[in-house]
Amino acid sequence: MLTNQPSRADGLEAECRQGLIHAAAGRHQDAASCYLAAWALLPEPREARSEAPWILSAIVGAALAKGCSDQALALRRTVREARGAANPALRVALAEVCLAMGLRHRASEELAAAVASGGPAVLRQGGAACRALLLEGTPP
Repeated sequence: MLTNQPSRADGLEAECRQGLIHAAAGRHQDAASCYLAAWALLPEPREARSEAPWILSAIVGAALAKGCSDQALALRRTVREARGAANPALRVALAEVCLAMGLRHRASEELAAAVASGGPAVLRQGGAACRALLLEGTPP
């Protein structure tokens, strides 16, 4: 069956190309948004996909360029330690980067994925900003 919809690979490439354009222009938050959109196109477990290391490295680079070095380096360490395996701690570290870059909606999505795969105990690995973000959505 023929379709006019682009393939997942085309979408990944388009988002990453757009991210590179933003990064070259110094728009690091926009670059990170594009890389995160590419990340969201990966099927779960995202960490295990061949494209994941490149996309995560691009997110780290955008965060470093924006001045979010603590969060970016923590994500880089977690990516290295995960070695391509599904890892809730990686999703928490990614949420921390999203929060530092002002991308709260993406942070919420990553935290939800972390809790879904690792349970609430995974939040002990995140910072106070992640815990506060999760509590915002919790009814009293």
